[in-house]
Amino acid sequence: MNHEELLERTNQKLQAATDKRVADICSRLPHGESATHCVDCGLSIAQGRRDALPGVQHCISCQEINDRYGNHR
Repeated sequence: MNHEELLERTNQKLQAATDKRVADICSRLPHGESATHCVDCGLSIAQGRRDALPGVQHCISCQEINDRYGNHR
């Protein structure tokens, strides 16, 4: 295998790994209908947040806590 073939094969493996990671992350994003109020604290979820993240269930504050420490309910 020459240098160019090796480079192409390596690039294909890297691309496949990157595609898998992106798909895994996308599968964990919220989807479906967004909540109008946070399921943890009950405060209203801003329309802009609901538009940007379909299926969102938490306000920004609760989401930051969940991201940092896990579900805080």
